[in-house]
Order: sequence, then C-alpha cells, then structure tokens
Amino acid sequence: MSQEERWFHTVYGRNLVAELEHFVHRRYLTITMADLWPTFAPHLDRNTAAVHFVSTLEAGQLRAQAEALPACGRVAGLGGGQALDVAKYVAWSRRIPLFQVPTAMTVDAAFGHRIALRFAGHVRR
Repeated sequence: MSQEERWFHTVYGRNLVAELEHFVHRRYLTITMADLWPTFAPHLDRNTAAVHFVSTLEAGQLRAQAEALPACGRVAGLGGGQALDVAKYVAWSRRIPLFQVPTAMTVDAAFGHRIALRFAGHVRR
C-alpha cells in the first residue's frame, strides 16, 4: 500500500456524496445507517461493491459482520459516529483505504482515529 493510500480521508462539504465516484475509486463498500439510505442512495454510483447498514458496535458481532462483507478495494463511511466507526473498523481490519463522509458534526468520529467498540455493552476505545 502506498503512502498516499494510508492517509486518513475525511470528506466534508455540501453535495459531495454524488462526487464519491470521482475520488473513492472503484469497487468500494458503503457503510451507513438504514435511515440515511433513502436520502443518499440515488447519489451513489454503480461501483459500490455493497452497502452495509450498521446494527452494532459490539466487538464480537462487528467482527463477524465485517468478515462476511464482500471484497472491495476501499471503504466509504457515510453518516454519524456509528457509521464512521464501523467504516474505520472494516477498513483497518482489511488494511484498505478509508473515506469518510460525516453527516453529523456533533461527534468527533470523523476526526479521531479510535473506534468506540463495545465489549459486553461497554465502550472501550
């Protein structure tokens, strides 16, 4: 992996979801929340490998879900703290580039490298 691919990517601005295809590269996994999907689905391109709706941050369950996701070359997190944390987890566990599109600026998930994983319901960063 090149140095450029190791950068911590955060996308912030207006109307950028429709631009994902221009900078996330091909065959990326989109990780988001089910309630956001109807708003953003029309803007995602055909190069999305799959969409994963976040349902847990519990470490064991998240590990199993991440392993079951299809192969991809990039991960794009779209949403607030939970979606971005799961996107970070998947990208880091697969050692592939991460792109984040925060939709809530009330949390620091888009700017922090840590993930708020839960172990038996308790957050450990």
